Amino acid sequence: MKDTIHTEDNSMEKDTRSTEESVCTEPAESAAPENDPVPEKGGKRRSKLTKKGRRKLALAILIAVPSVLALIVGISAPVIAVGNDVVVEDSAVPNAALTSWQSYISDSALIVDMAIPGSHDAACIEMPWYGSTQTLSVYDQLMRGVRYLDIRVNKTSDGLVIFHSVVNGIQYSRVLDDIARFMDEHPTEFVIIDFQYFKNGSEEQVFAMLDETVHAEKVVNDGTLSDLDFVNSLTLGDVRGKVLVLATDESDYDGRDYIFRRAESSSVNPDTVLYSPYNRSKSIAVTNSYIEKTLPYYLDAVNGIRDGLTVLQAQRTDAIGLRGPRMLEAKAEEGISDFVLSLAESDKLDGVNIVMRDFITCKKTAEIVLLNLAKGLVVEAQAEDFRTAVSENLA
Repeated sequence: MKDTIHTEDNSMEKDTRSTEESVCTEPAESAAPENDPVPEKGGKRRSKLTKKGRRKLALAILIAVPSVLALIVGISAPVIAVGNDVVVEDSAVPNAALTSWQSYISDSALIVDMAIPGSHDAACIEMPWYGSTQTLSVYDQLMRGVRYLDIRVNKTSDGLVIFHSVVNGIQYSRVLDDIARFMDEHPTEFVIIDFQYFKNGSEEQVFAMLDETVHAEKVVNDGTLSDLDFVNSLTLGDVRGKVLVLATDESDYDGRDYIFRRAESSSVNPDTVLYSPYNRSKSIAVTNSYIEKTLPYYLDAVNGIRDGLTVLQAQRTDAIGLRGPRMLEAKAEEGISDFVLSLAESDKLDGVNIVMRDFITCKKTAEIVLLNLAKGLVVEAQAEDFRTAVSENLA
């Protein structure tokens, strides 16, 4: 019957199947449907899931979800750490042109006009995957052309250490030894040390150790100008072989006249000499949005600042703390480099000063150093040699 109907009329087949299904299920009608309450003895029905059962289920879920998340993080974290270590590790050896790149710059160049490679969380090495922002020592970064160091110090029971968020790292004394060594070896260069954060009242010891270890001459206001006007007037010739020290606007530095003020946004304080605009909500953007929107936003911000040293923050922020700086940099590294290289043709090049990056490499610093050619700050007779020699580090 069914096959005959199928060959003649498909709609009749559908009706016949419906009838057959009804006939087949009819004898089971007395059994409770799957989602109905189950009958008990005496004809009474009981609830499928009691209140006590629901509480147990909720408790099980509360226990299971964090456990699953912990398992995922535990499995993925080593992969993230190891995998991205390979991606961002610098195996290149800097040549002399990159190590002493300021020797090619005119003595008359103002330091606020120069393109200067900067290192974000410069001493955050030898930390867990979620804390490290660099793989090279401060000395090796300086040898690769870095001239601006973002330093953050915590006072602990183990003495003064570098920190990043909740993670402690190497001894602060190692950072000072690296700076001292580099400055002794390279009298044509100058270095900016920016103490962005102090933790647990570390300030006094930070500067006492700086005085004791780094014997390079420190830049000091001659007293005839405000700090801002003084820094605006500084030429490379004025600061060769010296260090310029910056610190947060919130601490008291009486007795140390070499300390200049820094801030993360425009300030009414006339003595603030460095601005480093930062917007967390923009820095946590996904890779494409960060490159296409956040970096231009920061470029506009540094171009809008009236005077002084400025920092273009070219590193991403981890919104959830699970991916870590290595993964973020690995995803955006090429796009950020393309953006930096494009600055040579930008009508906003004049406003570019310090460019700060994670996981310093010869290639990244060379990209920034070469902007000094476009700015016209390289000694004319050495311009071609400078271009050729520094470009060798781009490979």
